[in-house]
Amino acid sequence: MTSPLPRSLRALGAAAALGLLAPACASTAARPDAPAAGHRTPDQAGGNAAPAAPREITRLESAKPPPAAPRPAAEVFVHRDSGFSFPSEVAELRRGDITNFDDQGLDVGIGYGRPGLNVTCFVFPRRTMAEPTVDAHFDGALAAIRTNNPDAVLVDRLTHPVQKGEATVAARLALLELREEDERLGSILLVVPAGDHVIKLRATYLMAAGATSYVLSRLDALLDAVSWAPTGRASAHL
Repeated sequence: MTSPLPRSLRALGAAAALGLLAPACASTAARPDAPAAGHRTPDQAGGNAAPAAPREITRLESAKPPPAAPRPAAEVFVHRDSGFSFPSEVAELRRGDITNFDDQGLDVGIGYGRPGLNVTCFVFPRRTMAEPTVDAHFDGALAAIRTNNPDAVLVDRLTHPVQKGEATVAARLALLELREEDERLGSILLVVPAGDHVIKLRATYLMAAGATSYVLSRLDALLDAVSWAPTGRASAHL
């Protein structure tokens, strides 16, 4: 018997309240994991068989997928500054709201989700980072998440290899656990260097046996489906 989904995951906006995901339905907003000051902008599939979703994720009747973005469902969203493109649906995840964190559309959050799992994919140029390196940005984002969620437990932080075409990119990964209304929530931060840009994934999900492995497989599949280039501007799917 599964537990009812906590109120924090019954609606997309609640994840933003936890400081985990981009606020929904906003043209511009402050990035939820941005430091309070000092940031100039608001902050395989490969494989034959992806892990099956844990029962607690697949059978959350009260969970709702994210609302459709205000554009035709089949349309691919292209981040203008990088050329990276994001499909409307991939790896059992449906694209939701797209949020700009500045007036130029350089710093963007693209929401994806399915019942029991919410993901936001942030894309922004390195030149807009206050931090000197991607590693330093990862450290700052992780510190901000833990500040916004004082009860968060850091389970692990490590290097996560991301395969793109013939290149392997060393991404930075943090796994955390949170508690909300006596429910255990998993939280993932994954920061991927992408040439002159950075892709940052934030995932929040209900903890269950096998849930973290399943969510990581969905994030890898999402990165595989998105058209991005490890060494520069994307012009086509690699």
